[in-house]
Amino acid sequence: MAGSNDINQHHGPQVDPAGRFPWGWVGSAFVLTVLMFVGLAWHVRSTFDVGREVAESFVASDQLRDLMTELQQQLATTAIFLIATHDPSWKTRHLEVEARLQEALDETIQHSEIGYNREALIQAGDAIRELSRIEAEATTLADWGEVNEALSLLSGEEYRSWQQRFLGASQLFIDDHRRFLNSRLAIQAEREVQSVGVAFIILLLSLTIWMALVRRLQRWGSALDQESRIRRQLEAGLLQAQKMEAVGRLASGIAHDFRNLLSAIRGYVTLAREKIHDDHPAGHALGRVEEAADQAEGVIRGLLTFGRRSVAEKKAVDLGELVTRGGRWVQRMVPASVRLETRIADDTGGLWVLADPVQLQQVLLNLAVNACDAMPGGGDLAIAVDREEQATPPRVTMTVSDNGCGMAPEVAERAMEPFFTTKLAGEGTGLGLAMAHGIVAQHDGRMSIESEPGRGTTVTISLPAIPAPTEPSSTTRDTETLETGEGIVLLAEPHPYARQIMGSALEAIGFEVFAAADGCALKEVLSDSDQEPVLIALDARLPDVEAESRLLWLRELGYQGPVLLVGPATDADPAGPPDDSVILLRKPVRVGELKQLALDMTRANSDRRRIQ
Repeated sequence: MAGSNDINQHHGPQVDPAGRFPWGWVGSAFVLTVLMFVGLAWHVRSTFDVGREVAESFVASDQLRDLMTELQQQLATTAIFLIATHDPSWKTRHLEVEARLQEALDETIQHSEIGYNREALIQAGDAIRELSRIEAEATTLADWGEVNEALSLLSGEEYRSWQQRFLGASQLFIDDHRRFLNSRLAIQAEREVQSVGVAFIILLLSLTIWMALVRRLQRWGSALDQESRIRRQLEAGLLQAQKMEAVGRLASGIAHDFRNLLSAIRGYVTLAREKIHDDHPAGHALGRVEEAADQAEGVIRGLLTFGRRSVAEKKAVDLGELVTRGGRWVQRMVPASVRLETRIADDTGGLWVLADPVQLQQVLLNLAVNACDAMPGGGDLAIAVDREEQATPPRVTMTVSDNGCGMAPEVAERAMEPFFTTKLAGEGTGLGLAMAHGIVAQHDGRMSIESEPGRGTTVTISLPAIPAPTEPSSTTRDTETLETGEGIVLLAEPHPYARQIMGSALEAIGFEVFAAADGCALKEVLSDSDQEPVLIALDARLPDVEAESRLLWLRELGYQGPVLLVGPATDADPAGPPDDSVILLRKPVRVGELKQLALDMTRANSDRRRIQ
């Protein structure tokens, strides 16, 4: 069923603390990434420069070839027009074209170290010079008047031969230059492949480093998260421990005063019973008062158990009988709209456990109250007791079930945490299940919750089973006839009701009682008494007396007789009594037990003195 929660299976977190930030991995990843981008940038820049250089070289070589061819043709044309017209302007234009052609050749030869064919350029230069020589001769002949001879010289075989040589050298230059550029492109392509390979390797390495870094950052973040969660859990645990300590201290202080009131209530009920016969109509009412006092004591024990300031008074208890009797209290407590069903398994040997019956009744009441709160509109409440057949060693279970609103899994997991409640402010403290858990744990038991929203809740308590006792346990009735005592008893009790009822009980069996409300009054009574007391009944928390040195304080005052300490088990002398002359009587005080202890202690002290 959803929302199952076993309180005995909580385990604290087992994690390693968060490691340091992986600065080394971050640095490596950053450096590799920068190297990759720098390499890619250099590669792109280098490719761009080479491409631009090759493109410019192609254009320049074509322009140079076209320019040289055009200039050579212009040179020949201007020479012919100069010879034919004898116009000085053509001579000027001829000289300009010749200068431009020579300049282009000189510039080309200067750039021959970057891939131009130097021999082709030299051949082209020689051809230009020869053509210029022939044109100069033709111009001279024209100046002498031999125009036809000059024109024939420009159209002769030698002139055309040098023109062909010039054009061949120019084309050879262009072809060689193109081959040079193609080889540059091939080399650059090979470099491109190598650069891409290196960049790819760096990219892979960088990606690997980044992936490893991301995983480390995730682990680092998870570790920080876990460390933060553990810190919050520890802080919450510390705060909870402080709350528990505060509740324990508060409960301890309240319990002392409350037990004094219970002592008075029980004492006066006992006195009232002694004054009426058994079939008196008030006898039933007095019995109910005693039962209410028992339940009130259970509340105090449960609160002290929750605060770890109470010791369970364990004895053999028939859990089935306890639930049967407790069911009557639950029936009176639950609303009329809630139907109560009690199921006790048939077991001839009884369903016996070793437990404190008052504390178990408190557990039952707490679970019943929670079940009723979960059914505001009414419903079914079932309380069952059975034996676990498969358990080894045998166990007895008590189950409290309801068909109320139920709990979500996350609420069920925290239901037994102290101070956790889903109720509105003022409607609950969150201590009911926590107190029940503390009591069950003190009895070596297990407690689990199964709940589902809309389908109700089942709380199961499992306790170790014990064999049925051979003789049923019995208690001495407070009204039992006792012997009488004699002598002075000093009663030091700060609470007036408790002091009055205890004094009346001791006087009823023949003791002369001197009462004191604090340590100073006790010291004064003890000093003024001419007769040594036969017993001192001392409240464990008597004002003006330090708990650690109360017995030593009495001995220093000269009293060596028996001492009856009255208080809870947690207020016993830390060092323990040196002999049987000091006995602890737990509150709330039962009159019959007080009388019996006072008689036994005074008689034992009297016997000890006679022997001495």
